[in-house]
Amino acid sequence: MRGSDNSDSAIITSWEQFAEFLLLRGAKDSEKAYEIAAKSESWNKATKSQVLTLQAYYELALHKSRVAADRGLLSDHKPRNDLEDLCLQSMKNLREQQVNVQQEYLKKWGSLQASGRRDWIQENFIRPSNIILKYWETLRQSTGERVRLNSEMEGHELAILASCLDESRRARAASVDHFCQCGNGHTYTFTECNLIDGRNTCPECGTWVEDTSRQQRVVMLAHVAPMLS
Repeated sequence: MRGSDNSDSAIITSWEQFAEFLLLRGAKDSEKAYEIAAKSESWNKATKSQVLTLQAYYELALHKSRVAADRGLLSDHKPRNDLEDLCLQSMKNLREQQVNVQQEYLKKWGSLQASGRRDWIQENFIRPSNIILKYWETLRQSTGERVRLNSEMEGHELAILASCLDESRRARAASVDHFCQCGNGHTYTFTECNLIDGRNTCPECGTWVEDTSRQQRVVMLAHVAPMLS
């Protein structure tokens, strides 16, 4: 019987480690996505990538906390205090990041576009990051009360955070060859373009881009040309 218990424990530990690996990889991937977006000056994508990074590191901390709680480690003062310090520091950093990201984002666009861009940053960074901030506080309180760490996000809040994934989903659904660049160097896909006055515009800066049908012909020719040569 004891051998079976040891085997079950080993399996659980392996799954816990695998989950931690996936969560950490997700955090690193979102950091890399931010670097790529910032390099191409695609500030909307860069901002949404930062939200994904914030969520990923919260989920990683929550997972580690649950593992520690299940193993009874949070009954000791030091690991419990360490976790509470992590929550407090993460909340402090997030509040500072909210101020800095908003200021830097608005600075990129200048005063002429300030009003619309302010609404965008509120909806796409401040609002979702406030949700993450709320759950860091919930995690901190749960730690202090020594209760099971039930910090699952509510459905409508998950929906808000999930909206940040829309561009990533569209990008994965399309071939890499379908990525284009506007005149200002921003990357986009066909499905991301906004239609204004009958013309497609870059989702980042609003610059008019080539019509979709012409883009598709260029992509098709790029595939066919090597076969004809």
